[in-house]
Amino acid sequence: MSLSSFIWSVADLLRDDYRQSEYSKVILPFIVLRRMDCVLDETKKAVLAENTARQKAGINPEPFLLRKAKQSFYNTSPMDMKMLMGDQDHIKENLYAYIQAFSPSVRDIFERFDFYTQIDRLAKSGLLYQVAEKFAGIDLHPDAVSNTEMGTVFEELIRKFSEISNETAGEHFTPREVIRLMVNLIFVEDDDVLSRPGVVRTIYDPAAGTGGMLSVAGEYLAEHNPQARLADGHVLQHRHLHLRLDSFQPQAPPRKGKVQLIDASGFWQKMRKSLGSMRKELSDEHIAEITRIFGNFRKVTKDGAPISRIFRNEEFG
Repeated sequence: MSLSSFIWSVADLLRDDYRQSEYSKVILPFIVLRRMDCVLDETKKAVLAENTARQKAGINPEPFLLRKAKQSFYNTSPMDMKMLMGDQDHIKENLYAYIQAFSPSVRDIFERFDFYTQIDRLAKSGLLYQVAEKFAGIDLHPDAVSNTEMGTVFEELIRKFSEISNETAGEHFTPREVIRLMVNLIFVEDDDVLSRPGVVRTIYDPAAGTGGMLSVAGEYLAEHNPQARLADGHVLQHRHLHLRLDSFQPQAPPRKGKVQLIDASGFWQKMRKSLGSMRKELSDEHIAEITRIFGNFRKVTKDGAPISRIFRNEEFG
């Protein structure tokens, strides 16, 4: 069963007690929960042992737990989702406790989902154990479902939930082909440098959403340097995810003090399936052509109309 099919099998459980427009309130946070549960599984014992040792020593365990977990988050509960299934009569209380045992940044995610309200509602409807059991039985480890696949599934769910809720589908995320173009443009001049060790490249995505931008960028960089690493960070009032790679290159000198404008409005093909008001998409050939035009950094015209133009900064006042 595909992940999408699995998710809609969960929706079948909710059908009698939830409106279709409310499915996302249950399904999305459970996906996140199970994903994190799978990611932490292999370091679970080491984290628990470290937590016990640091607590006994009266030392703040957080930095040590992050190191042991090898992630930017951790969980100090002896339980995991599969263990939760062993006590059907106390599934609500145990699930609460399990979520509370996550590091603060993760607890904040579930609070923003208003997940505790849904846990309580599912429990009252007699559905909590069934839904939790469904998710406990599926492998969402990155080795089984890549970050890119996970992002795609999230986007598909958001699209469907938006359509069900009569919202404008497609306005909540950037299409993948647009992301591929963005990543190409960001790194088009860095291909040689990105293969060298000892340099740093950082990407900030202030509107991280499903993380599609970072996933595609990570794949691109991994092709050029296997040492590419994905990390997260925070900057005053906005949360930013960033991709950090051991490579860096100053801005290409020919572009310094200049602005290149590319009119790519004519690069499109009709979508096989419309997405809300979206009817057009970029093909692989379009992405390659736009990338080439950007990389060449020259004036380009087509049928007498300007496609690429170069300006000095001063021309913008």
